[in-house]
Amino acid sequence: MNEQIEILDKALANLRLNYADNAWHLFLWGFLILGGLVLNYVLVVFLDSPELVNRSWLFLILAGSAVEIVQGIRSKPRQRSATHLEKSLGYIWGLIGVSAFTIAFIAPKAGLISYNALMPLIMLQVWIGALFTGLMIKFKPLAWLSNVWLLSVATILFVPGADKGLNQMLLMATCLVVGYLIPGFLLRRAGE
Repeated sequence: MNEQIEILDKALANLRLNYADNAWHLFLWGFLILGGLVLNYVLVVFLDSPELVNRSWLFLILAGSAVEIVQGIRSKPRQRSATHLEKSLGYIWGLIGVSAFTIAFIAPKAGLISYNALMPLIMLQVWIGALFTGLMIKFKPLAWLSNVWLLSVATILFVPGADKGLNQMLLMATCLVVGYLIPGFLLRRAGE
């Protein structure tokens, strides 16, 4: 029994190290989305061009996806086989990405949800993904700090005025830094 537990602990330690080696995914999407939020703010507040917001997000998502694809192709030859848990984490983040894309670009145009519902729904999904990842790789800073996403969703839902678009952007930017980028830096440091 102890031998089985040691094998599982070693597998999780390896997964955590592999995740630390691939922390660039966290940084890529964290900084891209943070840049998108800043760009949104500039477009809406200073340039009075809210019609460019969707295009800017689409461009950033396509650029990030292109970087992911190119990096995936470049790393294939030297990449070792992924464990079931690593594949599962990749699948959940891929599904969250597809779902967030659907929520942001398709659902509002189809009249299924309002634009004010976009960020809370996406933030809720990111909370699930970050919490799940932190729990699966047994990395407490990610598991704990991911809860800032849930707290921000609760703030949007229950604090008067927090549901306005610009306030939602500020909350999401805070979440990105506290609940995504800081854990990414900590994970990277833990893997060194």
